[in-house]
Amino acid sequence: MGRALRGLRHGAQIPPRLRAGVPAAHAGREEEALRGEAARGPRRPGGARGNDHASRRILRGGRIEIYTSHWRSPLLKDVDAQIIGVSRGTPRGNPGFRYRLARELAPSKATFALEDREAFEEAYTRQLEEIGPRAILERLEALSRGRSTILLCWERLLDSGEWCHRRMLADYLRERAGIEVPEVAPGDLPRRPDSPEPRLF
Repeated sequence: MGRALRGLRHGAQIPPRLRAGVPAAHAGREEEALRGEAARGPRRPGGARGNDHASRRILRGGRIEIYTSHWRSPLLKDVDAQIIGVSRGTPRGNPGFRYRLARELAPSKATFALEDREAFEEAYTRQLEEIGPRAILERLEALSRGRSTILLCWERLLDSGEWCHRRMLADYLRERAGIEVPEVAPGDLPRRPDSPEPRLF
């Protein structure tokens, strides 16, 4: 059947040997199904197909804004957003804000042990592909309940030599889902209604 599919991609018909013993109506439906399979293109890792424009349009039309930051950011206590931890660990005690967890987006134990950046990124990307961009966004939307979202891990990224998996996740969503996931900055999101106003003096 693989040769038949490749042939259909070049405009050929189903070979006669595949039609043998198959009623004409069934053969017609089989040919139509194969043509549909060919039009969708080859599968990519994680189950996505080469011709996934419709899927990408849906993902680009996501209903939430997504940002990244780190657990120690002073912005988190007052910002009006759903904070979601994607790290292997969480702060001890009360960090001063409420948060939820998406542990499936944290690096696995084996990936976390990798010290080489290239090896880490390759392993972590494979982990994300096993979930897939659509499932990741659906999970984040379910956790956020429609609110803007901030994904957290531990690294502060104070200099250009630092790297972390939250930014790799952001790059993955940009490349596979067509959405931008910036590092949150002052003024990006409104303050919580119950947050005290900053003092001027």
